[in-house]
Amino acid sequence: MLLRFGSFYGPDDAMSTEMARRARSGKPAVPGPAGAYLSPIHVADAASAVAAALDVPSGTYNIVDDEPATRAEFAKVLAHVYGVERVRLIPAWPLRLSARTRTITRSQRVSNRRFRETTGWKPEFLSGAAGWAAIAAAGEPAH
Repeated sequence: MLLRFGSFYGPDDAMSTEMARRARSGKPAVPGPAGAYLSPIHVADAASAVAAALDVPSGTYNIVDDEPATRAEFAKVLAHVYGVERVRLIPAWPLRLSARTRTITRSQRVSNRRFRETTGWKPEFLSGAAGWAAIAAAGEPAH
């Protein structure tokens, strides 16, 4: 069995902490083109998916939130939860210079439907908007 996880985010995640810091300071915070999709997964939901996967049949399963969003939509979510006027996108072109960052900037609209139907698993945070709102309400990432 293979679990393919979306972009991790959470209260103690280094990338989430940096993204929140940049959003609050007015620096570009979301990498990639505005219309490209993100399919994130909160770290707590990723952990519960691993537990749910212990008894699943062989196969490949996507572990992501229920609602993918474009990077532009995600930037609006960050602006809202951190109370700033606007969160800017990090241009994709300088990030495409390396193979690692090309992965970060490409559009990834992924569904968890097969995993949900097979296991009955359901993420606590159905969308990045819900997960980031919970992180911000808890005062994190705080760094």
